[in-house]
Amino acid sequence: MNDPVFTTVLSKLRSWRSEVILQDLGDPEKQQDGLQLKLELDEAISWLELCQKYDIHPSSKVLVLPVPLTVTPSSEYRLIEDNETDDREKWIEAKVNGQFIRPLPGSLIVENSYRRRTTAT
Repeated sequence: MNDPVFTTVLSKLRSWRSEVILQDLGDPEKQQDGLQLKLELDEAISWLELCQKYDIHPSSKVLVLPVPLTVTPSSEYRLIEDNETDDREKWIEAKVNGQFIRPLPGSLIVENSYRRRTTAT
């Protein structure tokens, strides 16, 4: 990742989270609202850290895999490398960490157009 995103806002969210812990969670009158806010800040921080880790930008495109047209117990999605040919015999099923990639309906595919734009030059 050449250009970390969300660095400033993550720092501010972490500071806000610390304030909530110190000020609101210690006050019995604010404890319930403070706990809810702390949990929401934890989620927001986690999501932004995930985006930062994988260099996901707001301009990234997200595709949600639909339910397949053929729904049988053995039908599934597979990710393949086509080796620049339409000859299916030469296609290779993609693996990550030695495991075939078999996404389920509802899985997200994120296309990071920001990364493609900056590396293509």
